Amino acid sequence: MIKRKQFGASTLSGVKVVVPVVSLCTTEEPDPLSEERLQAQVEDTLRKAGIEIVDQATAEENPNAGLLCVAVVIEKQVHHLPDQTPVPIYAVVVQVTHEETVRLYRDDNILTRTATWSKFPIPDLMILQSGRLEREDVPVVVEN
Repeated sequence: MIKRKQFGASTLSGVKVVVPVVSLCTTEEPDPLSEERLQAQVEDTLRKAGIEIVDQATAEENPNAGLLCVAVVIEKQVHHLPDQTPVPIYAVVVQVTHEETVRLYRDDNILTRTATWSKFPIPDLMILQSGRLEREDVPVVVEN
C-alpha cells in the first residue's frame, strides 16, 4: 500500500542537484526586478540549502538532477490614497515545479521524466519599497 506521505513536498527530501529555470512574465518590470536577477536569487537560495546547481547538458547525463521551474507573473496596479498619492501595488503569482526522472511503480523497467512536486499558484500582493518588492510576513526558507 502506498502511503500519502510519499507524495507532495516530502518528495523533495534528498534533492541534491537541480537545473533551476526561472521565467518572469510582467507587462512592466519593477525597476530592480528582472528574470536574470530572479534566476540569481533562486540559485543563491538553493546553494545555501546545499543543493548543487548544474546546467541542462550536465543534467542530461545525471539522472539524479532535477529540473526546478519557477514561474513568476506580476501585474501592476496603481491605487490612490485619500490624498490622491499614487501607490503601486503588484499582484504576484508564483508557480514552482520540480521535475525528475522516475521509475514507474507498475513497471520498474520504465523510466520517465515527470513533475514530482508543484506548488501552484502562490498568489500574493506586494508593494515596491526602497526599490524592492516586499511582503514582510512571509520568510523565504529552503531546507533540504
